[in-house]
Amino acid sequence: MNIVTDSPPALALAVDPRDPDAMQRPPHRPGEPILTWRSSAELLAAGLVLAFATAGIFAWYLAAGSEDAVKAGTMAFAVIVFSQKFLAIAFSGSRERSLLKTGLFRNRWLWLSVGFGIVAQVLITMWDPLREVFGTVPLALADWFIVLVVSLAAGAVPVGMKAARRNSNARKDGIT
Repeated sequence: MNIVTDSPPALALAVDPRDPDAMQRPPHRPGEPILTWRSSAELLAAGLVLAFATAGIFAWYLAAGSEDAVKAGTMAFAVIVFSQKFLAIAFSGSRERSLLKTGLFRNRWLWLSVGFGIVAQVLITMWDPLREVFGTVPLALADWFIVLVVSLAAGAVPVGMKAARRNSNARKDGIT
């Protein structure tokens, strides 16, 4: 499943149009690591939110008297897949500017791969032959809504960090 749903977004991010602010920033210092403390913190924060969201949804469905652990596992699985798609979208584009300013739909390959992953997850959950292979159960519309809302939390982390970085840079540059 990871090969099918994670590889297309990864390849799409590899052909993401260049950051429009790239030439406005100073070059990296020689010897500076690709992953800085700041970027590592962003990845860690998004990963922790994804982990807690997944564990939380699993525990919540178990505690809510769900028919069995399979439903809780299906919900957790769907949250992981959807969160990964939202993270791919959130991490695309500029390191500083919002997706709305760089162009939300500027990488059509990313959107196609995200759509493919979401359709694959829905089929795995709703289509009998794939449900048997993956051991999932069908989800109700309300369950899908919960998956969507919880999954957006992980994608909100890099978006919020970009906004915080913009505000920090604006204060540093004397712009209010």
